[in-house]
Amino acid sequence: MFVVMDVGGTHIRYRMIDANGEDLSSGKMRTQTIGLIQAIESIIKDDTIKKIGISYAGEVHNGVILSAPNIEVDEPNIKAYFLKEHHIELYIENDLKCAALAEQRDWNCETTMVAEILIEDGWKN
Repeated sequence: MFVVMDVGGTHIRYRMIDANGEDLSSGKMRTQTIGLIQAIESIIKDDTIKKIGISYAGEVHNGVILSAPNIEVDEPNIKAYFLKEHHIELYIENDLKCAALAEQRDWNCETTMVAEILIEDGWKN
């Protein structure tokens, strides 16, 4: 079984899927009410979890969280923590990079493409 998560500034959304990609369950919790590791550990109570994939609203490098706006991070090296403490492979990447990779995969981009993107830190009046 696998867990995929979207960790944002407001909510943590997750979905558990089997080896065939079939949805088994899903849920969400408020980001500000719980630390990231505690949140993940509350989701992975089932010992059949083999891998966790996280789309994260912050800066990440090689499984280490470098910045965490609006998210309490108990342990920046989250990848190493879950491997050591739970023997679970964890993959974490910035949410915008995940979105770009999904667009590339879903659109089957095989040629060079030029795009311009403006990324801001949320809605402001």
